[in-house]
This record gives sequence, C-alpha cells and structure tokens, in this order.
Amino acid sequence: MHSGGLHAYGAQVYWLPETKYGVVAFANTATTSNAAEEILAWKLIQDRLGIPENERFGFDANYQKFWNGLSSTVDEAVDILYPERPNPPLPATVNTTKLQGIYYDPGYGRIALREQPHPDRSDEKILVADRQEMTWKYQMNLHHVSGDYWVVYVPLLENPGYFTEFVAAEFKIGNDGKPVGLQVDWVNRVTDEVEGKVLFKKVG
Repeated sequence: MHSGGLHAYGAQVYWLPETKYGVVAFANTATTSNAAEEILAWKLIQDRLGIPENERFGFDANYQKFWNGLSSTVDEAVDILYPERPNPPLPATVNTTKLQGIYYDPGYGRIALREQPHPDRSDEKILVADRQEMTWKYQMNLHHVSGDYWVVYVPLLENPGYFTEFVAAEFKIGNDGKPVGLQVDWVNRVTDEVEGKVLFKKVG
C-alpha cells in the first residue's frame, strides 16, 4: 500500500500480490480525499476477500472520530498549550507593533511578521506571516496568550478549510527591552511528531 496527498488531490494505491488484486483511487483535495479513497478501497478489497460484514474494520467511523477530534482540539488550543496560564493574562512585555519584523532560522527559513486586527476582538492585534515558499504553503497567525507567550494557528494557504494546526511560541526579549527572537515549539498534532523548539532570530 502507498498513500500520498497534495493540496489539490490525494491518491491511494493498494496491491495484494497473492490474490493478484489491486485498487487505485484518486480524488480532489488533500487528506479528506485520502479518507474517502481508503473507505472505498477497503470496501472493494474486503468484498474481494469475502470478509463478513461483522468482521470488517469501520474505516468511515474511524475517520469521522478522527476529524471530529481534530476540530474540537483546535477550539481548545490555548487550554492545551497553556493549562496553567494566569487569569487575568499578563500583558506582553513589548507592544505588538514592535514585534513586527523579519525573523530567521537557518533550517526553517524566514518569517516576516506583520500586525493585523484581531478577527474577533476589536481592541486587540495579532501577528501574521505568510510562508509561500514552503512545500505546503501555510500562514502563521499569532494570538497573544499571556506575557511573552503566544499561540500560533497554522492554516494552509491553499486549503484553509482543512484542519488548522497550532503550536506554542514565545518572544525572546533582550536586555534593552527589544525583541531578539521568536521561539516556536513545532509539534504536528495530526501525525503526533515532535520537531522541537526552533529559535527564529530577529534580523530586521
């Protein structure tokens, strides 16, 4: 079996050599298409193998549980990342406007943060960076949590309706009171992969 996906489509390829039976499925959009393909492909495979209905794995129910879990997880992002944050939250050390600029890491590249209005709160600002140069083009939306700690929502630019990742971040402030870096704790919650903490140094 091999599965693959890009922004525009997903693909599934199955080959059962002993029975000389194969299934190939293609569909539009990323990941959700793989779910539809896997459900259909395994229906065909289990039909071919004569597996009784009551002994079959419920791929559709499994995927439904997976997607529902991801959606609710995003809504709880701040609680998941910062369960012991102070209430009320502490003010940021540096004004959001002064956090704008260019941040860089040799492995993860360049981030250009700009200030934008908060989508839900008229009295707050967020920081946004578009990462068009990445293989999977995404945006970083930084929302203040408390002190120098932020939550970063990471929607895909070419498929914004797809699941939005989120990670924790902390601005590093120098002795002069100016920002010197942004540390991001990269964790992929879909694949449960921990990439580690990356410090993007402020270079402009």
